[in-house]
Amino acid sequence: MKNIHHLIELSIAATFVVLCTSVLSSPTATLDYIVHGEVIIVDDATEETSDEQTTEEATEAVSAESDETLIELFDPMSSEVVISYQTTNDDGEPEEIELGRKSFEDGKFSFHGSTIEPLSLVISIKKDEETTLSANAKLHPGRNINFAFIVGHEGNYFRDEIVLVGEYIESTDTNTVAKVVGDLSDVDEDISVATIYGFGFGFDENGERVGVQIPYVLIHENRFQLDIEVSQPLSFTFYVNSQTSDFHRAVLAILEPGSTVVFNSYTRNGHTFISADGEGRHAVLVESWQDNPKYQEAVVKYQTAYDSWRVAFEAGETESDSQSSADEEETNSDEKPITAEIDVDPECEHVAQQEINPPTTYSWRDEYDNMNELKMGALEQIADTGEDATNAFLALSMGAYGYGRNQEAGLAVFEKILARVEDEADLPFGFQEMYDSQARSVKVDRNAANVVVGKKAPLFKHPDRDGEEITLAGLFSQHDTVLVDFWASWCGPCVAAFPHLKEMYAAYREDGFEILGLSIDQDSDAWIESMDEHELPWTNVGEILPDDDEYRGETTTAFNYGIIGIPTTIWIDSEGCIIGKNLSYDSLETALANRYGEIASDASEGVE
Repeated sequence: MKNIHHLIELSIAATFVVLCTSVLSSPTATLDYIVHGEVIIVDDATEETSDEQTTEEATEAVSAESDETLIELFDPMSSEVVISYQTTNDDGEPEEIELGRKSFEDGKFSFHGSTIEPLSLVISIKKDEETTLSANAKLHPGRNINFAFIVGHEGNYFRDEIVLVGEYIESTDTNTVAKVVGDLSDVDEDISVATIYGFGFGFDENGERVGVQIPYVLIHENRFQLDIEVSQPLSFTFYVNSQTSDFHRAVLAILEPGSTVVFNSYTRNGHTFISADGEGRHAVLVESWQDNPKYQEAVVKYQTAYDSWRVAFEAGETESDSQSSADEEETNSDEKPITAEIDVDPECEHVAQQEINPPTTYSWRDEYDNMNELKMGALEQIADTGEDATNAFLALSMGAYGYGRNQEAGLAVFEKILARVEDEADLPFGFQEMYDSQARSVKVDRNAANVVVGKKAPLFKHPDRDGEEITLAGLFSQHDTVLVDFWASWCGPCVAAFPHLKEMYAAYREDGFEILGLSIDQDSDAWIESMDEHELPWTNVGEILPDDDEYRGETTTAFNYGIIGIPTTIWIDSEGCIIGKNLSYDSLETALANRYGEIASDASEGVE
């Protein structure tokens, strides 16, 4: 609880100033505001800065070469900023009204205005014809807004972005605001340029589950404050990412009206972590496992294992290399390959005789599973035994009995709550929608359990881009094997897989290897445009259903195959039997080589 009292005092003091301003001002008075901005250029995250450096000094430590390269392509120091706000017109349609535009001057920006009511502000910067960056902020009369335009390398946790500085104030109503405040002064890694943002799930007026994102906020002098408007208790995950080091942490929190959650840092075995301290439901649902010494020990073991794996991975070492050398020492040369034990359909008994490639595993996986089990076990106990319907509901929304867990037990918890609550009005808002989702997940799980190696693949037919019906049975009867690839135009990992699939398709298509791309897009134009853009050379069909259609129904191929995420691949032989599922690129390449032979050096060239 270090610094909690100090941070709460600061938060209360800030609220007091706002309230005083409100009392002394006329309700209809026009109050001035200023939007301040600055450009921060971040050099490569591996460059270290001393502890004595300020945020400004650290972010200005850019090599002349990288600075010249950035300015040659796009000059952030003099880029134009557009300030606008979101509203609705007389027809009730969303509309964006421009307040003004102005350019940075030597990396500094200042825009003056006035308003009598809060505005949903949008800060935008156009980098080029195809890229416009923006950030949303709530502007309150009499308050200023500070933002930063961060420019630097494109990494896993970082991209050019506009962020608020120090705080995000969604509302000044203390009755509906949940405060998240933090002091990360004890973090022993470089967070001179670090951001925090949050994501959770709320519910619209119809009880439909919707994503809620808290904008990126630059942590200022190791501190931040987020005043988030909530109408009911919700679970959020907050992500703290340094742009100048490898410090990245995720923190869970329960936010409810009038609550305060305080983030603090602590160190265990040379690793720095962030905890979230609070009262009410947060203490029950988060601190119950977060402060458990066994959980904290498991977190340290996982972080240590993951860091070791990441260092080896970035050095170009693969676990398969290190593992194979160890295996060779323990395996006799005359031992036969291990064949996975699988429960096969009678028509697929031949699959049992094949060597099944094991799934890809990582050295940190056991530590992660142990850590996750301690957390989920605590949440599932709250969901299963708690008398508080809201706490049980929140535990379920935080992953208790969710994906990878016993979802049928989760469904039983929902039904137990329904039986215990006499009046539906006493149920948490959105409960019915999550109950329906859990029931569907159970059915999807049951379907997925039957779509495994050694089982017959469910048959289907869908139209290609010209409207011609393509059947799965027709394809696998004409080819030795067929890889069904579930994808969509909006799925980044799906698109990223195309070059790998093209290479394997070019190498083995003459041997009878076919790929069947099955798009689950909601728009046929988007599907066709994506096929053309990426020049997919294999057979493609679409199960194109609009958002308001039965995409979530129980008649789709995706549902019948138990698809919960994409990309998902199913490898089928000419007998219609599944011989592989979600194989990694390396595993698929190995399996194809075992079946058809190694790829010739020039075999994968010339895919059209």
